Amino acid sequence: MPTQFTGFYRAIGAYNTNAGFYVDNAVFNANSTGIYANNTNNFVVLSSKFYIGANPADKSKCEAIGKIGSGYGINSIGGNGFAIEENYFTKATDAPTGTYTGIRIAETQATDQVYKNTFEGLSYGNYAVGKNWNSNETWNGLSYYCNENNGNYEDFTVEDVPNKADGIQDPQGSELLPAGNTFSPNATYHFNNWDNNDWIGYYYYAPAPGVINTVYYPDNVNRVTREPVVGIQNACPPHYGGGDDSERGLVLSPDQKLETELAFASNLSAYDNVKVLHENLKDGGNTEATLSDIETAWPQDMWELRSELLGRSPHLSLDVLKATADKTDVLPDNVIFEILAANPDELKKEELIKYLEDKANPLPEYMVDILRQVAMGSTYKTVLIRQMGHFNQVKTKAAYGYCPQHSQRQYFKQQ
Repeated sequence: MPTQFTGFYRAIGAYNTNAGFYVDNAVFNANSTGIYANNTNNFVVLSSKFYIGANPADKSKCEAIGKIGSGYGINSIGGNGFAIEENYFTKATDAPTGTYTGIRIAETQATDQVYKNTFEGLSYGNYAVGKNWNSNETWNGLSYYCNENNGNYEDFTVEDVPNKADGIQDPQGSELLPAGNTFSPNATYHFNNWDNNDWIGYYYYAPAPGVINTVYYPDNVNRVTREPVVGIQNACPPHYGGGDDSERGLVLSPDQKLETELAFASNLSAYDNVKVLHENLKDGGNTEATLSDIETAWPQDMWELRSELLGRSPHLSLDVLKATADKTDVLPDNVIFEILAANPDELKKEELIKYLEDKANPLPEYMVDILRQVAMGSTYKTVLIRQMGHFNQVKTKAAYGYCPQHSQRQYFKQQ
């Protein structure tokens, strides 16, 4: 008989530890939060059922500061290295009208994955807050693969924290392996990446050219580019200990350890090779030298500087593009626009768009509007970034072996 937790404010709480914890085949019924993990790394939650209860303890205090109190299946803050796989999340029977969230994840700042869970009849299936990628590598972060959604108001939500670098991994999936999530037929948003967040590329399975599969295709999105992958479908196999058809448990046999070590080594090598290529191309292989060329240029150097920067596109960095936009004594607006437009991958970052709008001598509004549209394009740099994201997710998975609040919205769905 599975272990059961019923009627708690927090059924399981873990705080400030790298030791983690392990939950398998448990039932969480009518708890305000099933599992609460604060600054806790390396925890595992498999094959468990979460019937999420109301959260009256937080409702009043959250509303008093303009936020929404929610019931949660799992609420993880500041942790990474976790495995959350093949669990089921829904609203508890007879739970009152309110806000109910399957998994909330905040501030991982690392590569992590939520994999093959089911979310049904919730306000939010998955809800991400804060910076959920490592350092300045937005391709190295939190991803969602193979999750199933049905009857949710929003399936995936990425909250924007004002004036803060935040979001989840870009892209989700790649042309090598689509994300493999399914979506609620009538959701208001399948993927709601809040305004002012960086754009996210989402790779989904398309059975044939021009054919849209309504299960895998995210129809209702915000600040998400939809990228079809033809002929490659994510089979979504169980990773370990999380399904009846999986023979792999948390404790690996010698053969399984060898297999995992080889997978890690292979994908680490692939990741390193692509990253070296990416770094060699970035700013011509020398960011400081490129910045110096911009800063020391005189008006008579305009055509030479334009040629140099366009020649290094689309691989110019955020810092170089900001310096370019500031060099208005040398580069006229139309040339600055031309150079920016040749680097759409950086234009996906809202930080750059806001910089162009707010800097001294801002670009004309019509140019900024066009650049927002240019950001939807793909380049060779785009290919390198999504390949790094793919290989990093696979190698990291091999290495692992694998007050709760929402910000107030103009609208939100009570279930």
